[in-house]
Amino acid sequence: MKQLTLIIAALAFLTISSCKKDEEKKSKTDYLTSSPWKIKSTVVNGIDGTAFIPACTKDDTQKYNVGGTGLFSEGATKCDPADPQTEAFAWSFAASESQLIIDGETAIINTLDANTLALQLSDGADVFIVTYSH
Repeated sequence: MKQLTLIIAALAFLTISSCKKDEEKKSKTDYLTSSPWKIKSTVVNGIDGTAFIPACTKDDTQKYNVGGTGLFSEGATKCDPADPQTEAFAWSFAASESQLIIDGETAIINTLDANTLALQLSDGADVFIVTYSH
């Protein structure tokens, strides 16, 4: 009888823990599309450039939608009053979800989790790492 009780308890534990693991697994699309992203920091060629991010850029958001569309928003303060408040963009993953393509521009995904999106971009001469958070 003790063995049967232990077996039932073990099976119950395994069932509960396996369900919990399934609930915790999220895809990169889930993380990317969960809520808008705001710029947090930037590094250029290994040098922290966060102090040089204009205040009018810090309140901008990028919202990625399921299905490959997105919306860039200027936030409350615009750098150029003539710029539109919002602008649509297209996005997709590439290279086994290790790259993010935004309107044809490819960035390497350094980090993508529930709180952080870090993208590495290059213009040929310089390497930029831009980190976003919710």
